[in-house]
Amino acid sequence: MQLSHALSVAKSEMPRLFCKEIAEDDDEKACLTKCDRDGEDDDEYGDDSTANDENDNTNQRSKEYTANDVINDKGHSSNSQTSFHVLNLIQGMGTLGIPYAIKVGGLASIVHIVAIAIITCYTSGLIIEAQYDQDSDDCEDTRPMKTRTGYAAIGDAVWTSYGSRIVSFVQLIHLLGACVLYLILVSNFLEGLFPKVLLTDNQCMLLAGVLVFPTAFLSNLSNIAWLSLTSIASLNIVFASLIFYSATEIRHWDMSSLPIASVDGTAISLCIILFSYVAHPYLPKIEGNMKKPQQFKYVINIAFTIATITKIVFGTSLACHYGRNTEQRVTNNIKNHNFKLVVDALLALSGLFSFAMPLNVILHILQKSDNPLFSGFFPIFKKDNKMTWSEKTMDLAMRVTLVCLSTFIAMLLPEFSLLMAIFGSVTALCLVIIFPIHFYSKLFKHRIGTLQLILNYTIVAVLIVVGASGFVYSLKALIRALKNSET
Repeated sequence: MQLSHALSVAKSEMPRLFCKEIAEDDDEKACLTKCDRDGEDDDEYGDDSTANDENDNTNQRSKEYTANDVINDKGHSSNSQTSFHVLNLIQGMGTLGIPYAIKVGGLASIVHIVAIAIITCYTSGLIIEAQYDQDSDDCEDTRPMKTRTGYAAIGDAVWTSYGSRIVSFVQLIHLLGACVLYLILVSNFLEGLFPKVLLTDNQCMLLAGVLVFPTAFLSNLSNIAWLSLTSIASLNIVFASLIFYSATEIRHWDMSSLPIASVDGTAISLCIILFSYVAHPYLPKIEGNMKKPQQFKYVINIAFTIATITKIVFGTSLACHYGRNTEQRVTNNIKNHNFKLVVDALLALSGLFSFAMPLNVILHILQKSDNPLFSGFFPIFKKDNKMTWSEKTMDLAMRVTLVCLSTFIAMLLPEFSLLMAIFGSVTALCLVIIFPIHFYSKLFKHRIGTLQLILNYTIVAVLIVVGASGFVYSLKALIRALKNSET
């Protein structure tokens, strides 16, 4: 992926990927013919003027209060731009844990990466199809009518009245985990920059929390998009640099020390890999933002293929280079101090600039939630973005609380890849496996074949066992790592 292309896409598309408030009404969901989708530049749900009139006349708050809300559904992305968006979601921070996943899971983890990629690509399609009424007779279109928009709406269609709350809660936990992992990246750079005689590990983590504070107060979504793009560029430079560095050291590779497979390590490895493929909460809006949404499967196949090749090359080259000594934060294996400092600085920059996005999505979910647990504490901000002083104070308090909570968790659990495995065994498993398969199977149980139904729930059952095992083994490994760090 070339940076120049990324910048051009960002200039035209990234600032439009996010929105503070999306009001959607069932009356807006019109059925477009195939030629309309290919030839017209109208809104996804019909004519823009009609949609705007309906939005102006309704005061009903949208029930879509998930991560989907941060992606604008009124743009029109080309296939290449859509591939870019999906690729950025699955080729991010999670890829940094792949070398450790191969180290603990053995060389068989390479096969596991391919298997998880195929399964998650499959479930991505299920989530998109679950938005459409496959049996609609009201439309003469070659494509079914979209009757559900977004992950939460699909959840409500299956689990009436509480489905969206469950989906949102899992997303909240996952996004909080992302904030914690970004802080660990920043802290890792500070630990290398300052000797322990000057700053302890906990002090470095506190300093990392202080450094992300300014980004936590960003609310301009265009600026957040540009920061995210800078983060993506930094990560790609790190991936390319480490692959090249390992290639130059090929004569020193320690591949023989890697096991073929291990029981406990395989479970941990699969959970890390699952975490690295979480993109599903954003896919409904990305698909709705396409000029030709009927080509989404083709586009997502390309994105998943590129991301999978990157994960395999990056993970294998570093795991084979360092063998059994591969650490959770793989940059700690780099012996050249100056090179390590540069790589850690790029990763810190990535963590620093990425922190604002998950934090703002968390705020968006909480602020739009109709859950009594949240609505009594968090105000629903006005659509014109004019907040009262009390609302501004609450917004400020929420941001400070989230930064402090993320910093506190990072100080308690500073183990990068193991923490990734724990979140992967719970939140990633739900978001990319359990929810998509169960939602699709329940909505279309009368039209899918018995064989596909058996296949769907076999995948769920197997990966639930893997997730439970991965959670237990990761927790044990985390406890051992924390004890060792104290000695």
